[in-house]
Amino acid sequence: MKTWILQIILLFVTFNVYTQSKDWKQINTPHKQAVELLYQSSDGTLFGLISITKEMAISKDNGLSWVIDKSFREVVYFYSDNNNFEEDKNGKVFCFFNRNVYCFDKVKSEFVKFITIEKDDNIRDIAFLYNGDLLISTYRNLSLYSNLGNLKMNHEWWTYSPVLLPSQDENGINYVIHFVSNTHDASYEI
Repeated sequence: MKTWILQIILLFVTFNVYTQSKDWKQINTPHKQAVELLYQSSDGTLFGLISITKEMAISKDNGLSWVIDKSFREVVYFYSDNNNFEEDKNGKVFCFFNRNVYCFDKVKSEFVKFITIEKDDNIRDIAFLYNGDLLISTYRNLSLYSNLGNLKMNHEWWTYSPVLLPSQDENGINYVIHFVSNTHDASYEI
């Protein structure tokens, strides 16, 4: 009997601990609609999707007010199983979707198209190297762009769900680990 009571108490405590979020905060949203938060930049800017209209919403005041980004029309079809936002070392926010990489203009509070890849293949991941260059990975290509958006190199390959992890050695040479999980929950690096 004592073990049953102890188990019930432990179960109750477990539910209370794991159902309470300690960092939850309420934010205001336009027209009392919900915003699905997608990313928070290093300067605190929030990026999210309006739940009903699927428009990109941006807040620079921690969710007190929101600006709808009308320049980013493709966001209606925005869906991804990975993080589509990256920041460079200068704090510029980039977002990738389909074949395009967008750069956030802080003054206008909107995304501007930065790079459109030539091949008919969707971008799977992007990463910034320590020298400011941008790597773009698709299923079929690994491309290196300058920080101005000019193509420097392209390598054809075939891969599944790439995740680019940039690194730098003590001599300033950039390396990228390409992490890929396969269907058997194993992974490898190249």
